[in-house]
Amino acid sequence: MRMWFKTCCCICCVSLLLTGCWSKRELNELAIVAGIGIDKQANQYSVSIQVMNPSAVAGSKTGGNLSPVATYTVKGKSLFEAFRRVTLISPRRMYASHLRVVVIGEEAARDGIGHMLDFLSRNYQMRTDFYILVSKQTRAANIMRTLTILEKIPSNKLYAS
Repeated sequence: MRMWFKTCCCICCVSLLLTGCWSKRELNELAIVAGIGIDKQANQYSVSIQVMNPSAVAGSKTGGNLSPVATYTVKGKSLFEAFRRVTLISPRRMYASHLRVVVIGEEAARDGIGHMLDFLSRNYQMRTDFYILVSKQTRAANIMRTLTILEKIPSNKLYAS
């Protein structure tokens, strides 16, 4: 009985030392992705990623006249390469769990969207509750750069429409 009690106490003490936040992600280290635009130009993919600016979206007026979103546009031979190149120009790590819409350009959609959807659905960060739109007579990058008056985040406006 006494040995059992000592063993339980040791296990409890050791378990207190083992807790921690090994996979923590601070908000000031992340770029929250709201929308993605995928275009095809020649043999390359052009990916436009719309990222929220939390200080401009927040209710307080401390942000001044900051844009509520930033849009990063990169090119790559594959979608994977384009998404990895974003890390070269973005000061923060992309966090795609709040993705609302994926806009696919008409030219890219004509080549087939199966491999694009496969890439997006296999990404462990992305949820699968986003809308998929195909832009007609314009590039997806143009839609990602469009700001609206009533909604601060254009991807949320597309999601709600």
